[in-house]
Amino acid sequence: MTRLSTLGRWGLLLPVAIRIEAALLLGSVIAFAWIEVAWVAAIYWLMNASADLLTRPENVEHYVFLKHLGSWFGVADERRLLQLAAAGTMLVVVIRNLWGVLVTWQRARFVKHTEAATMTRLMRNYLTRPYSFFLTRNSAALAKNTLVEVTILVSVSVLSAINIAIDAATCVTLIAYLILEKPLVTLSSLVVFALFLGALYGLVRLRLKAMGARGRGIEEGMFRAAQEALGGIKDVKILGRERHFLDRFRDFADAKARLHVEGTMLKESPRYLVEALAFIGIVGSMIAVIGSGAGVTEAAGLLVLYGVAGFRLIPAMYRIYNGISNFSFAQAVFEAITEDLAAGESATIPASGVVPLPLGSSIRMQGIRFRYESSTSDVLSGIDLEIRANESIAFVGPTGAGKTTLVDILLGLHRPNSGQIAVDGTPIDERKIDSWRASIGYVPQHIFLADASISSNIAFGRSDGEIDRAAVMRAAKTAHLHDFVMSLPKGYDTETGERGVRLSGGQRQRIGIARALYRQPNVLVLDEATSALDGITESVISEAIRDLHGQVTLIIIAHRLSTVRHCDMIYMMESGRIVDRGRYEDLMARSATFRAMAGLDHA
Repeated sequence: MTRLSTLGRWGLLLPVAIRIEAALLLGSVIAFAWIEVAWVAAIYWLMNASADLLTRPENVEHYVFLKHLGSWFGVADERRLLQLAAAGTMLVVVIRNLWGVLVTWQRARFVKHTEAATMTRLMRNYLTRPYSFFLTRNSAALAKNTLVEVTILVSVSVLSAINIAIDAATCVTLIAYLILEKPLVTLSSLVVFALFLGALYGLVRLRLKAMGARGRGIEEGMFRAAQEALGGIKDVKILGRERHFLDRFRDFADAKARLHVEGTMLKESPRYLVEALAFIGIVGSMIAVIGSGAGVTEAAGLLVLYGVAGFRLIPAMYRIYNGISNFSFAQAVFEAITEDLAAGESATIPASGVVPLPLGSSIRMQGIRFRYESSTSDVLSGIDLEIRANESIAFVGPTGAGKTTLVDILLGLHRPNSGQIAVDGTPIDERKIDSWRASIGYVPQHIFLADASISSNIAFGRSDGEIDRAAVMRAAKTAHLHDFVMSLPKGYDTETGERGVRLSGGQRQRIGIARALYRQPNVLVLDEATSALDGITESVISEAIRDLHGQVTLIIIAHRLSTVRHCDMIYMMESGRIVDRGRYEDLMARSATFRAMAGLDHA
């Protein structure tokens, strides 16, 4: 993938709708900066005019603004005029603070809108990535990226950029005003400050970036440690491994705390140096003005000007430094999230209400070859077979023979490197894959159950208002689950618990079969659906599967050959090839390997 530029990354992070909101915020920020200048200028003018007129009232003729103010309000007394000017200054302060509230609201809304939009886009991009992507990425890391890293990215990178823009606008307008009033003092102070902050940032920038990368690794380690400890709590308790997982989590937590302290010191400590330097600059300027023979009024005016301006400039300059430091710290997160956003940006979510592609006559697989990206050899080598509609077929063979990979290709989870799958003569390509999947029901070995009701788990991925209760009951009856559900106090509204912890293995498996049957597929794929069950439970599940014989096309992967006796065709696989095929009795008669597998099954 081509490396993204910084501008390109910001473009990904801020799509058009968010950019419009950013432009409105920027307009408010610029207006606020000018109001800041008006506020400082008003206070400076008022203090100068007050110091002058209270000692020399006759100088009122020199103040054009006061003369206009007097004519507007019919006031001639200089003290009353100063009171009116003071009231006007108070109005400027009120406007400035109300505008600050508006900017704060716009900033908070922009940040949270950006966070929500980025989380949603990242989740969308993950959901639309090919199945092979999830074979190489840790689910805890993906969850952390979506739920934690995006928050860090927006609250640090995006918020820092906004704050830098706000403070930079304030600094530029105030400094421009100060240069007009006192050019020499302002420019010399500005050079000193710029050199100091630039040198300081240059010293810590690379260290902050490295610390940010370390912090991202620590956060991911914490997520993994927590997920493994809590997700495998049954094994943890049986094996007595609580101490191991607690110590592992604590190591990450302690490392995160140390990193936070170090980062805070690097980002926060310079504030005290900046404040000391600013104070020295203001007092030094006063000393210089007094030493030049200036009057008390000029010296006092300079103190007011730089005091009020410094009150706004010093925190703003420090926040700019702090914002740039924060951005450096979050650089690793910024790059990682924008890379993931870019990688899946062109993918599309399947449309709702996809029209299924029904199987009328046969599925044809021709010349199927496949290898994983990380592998140097083919997992499947030249698979050719035909599955007729409403036929029951099975794939058997040792672990690593390629059975599950072949079925994953049939499900459209992998694209073959060569060869083709056709349904009733229609090639299954990117245009047809969603319709083809809509015709398939899939039952894996390990059923994922959400922490929700039985009906919600059968109608998986549908909101309560979309669930067809009649279809739920129909599917449950076919899966031999209905009687058990009706024996429960809450029936189909019974909560299963996280990952179905309140149910037995057989009950979970029957929910899985009912889920696959809910949308009435005409192809049902069972991937080792009974291998983890005891003999009695397996017989119940097998009976449910046999009841479907001839009603749907059944494709079964099995280690236990007893579950495939009824199949119309059994394919024996080895090293990515089909090495034999036939009915159960035929293979038992002619294949020593098949008999050996059957012997192990009965042992």
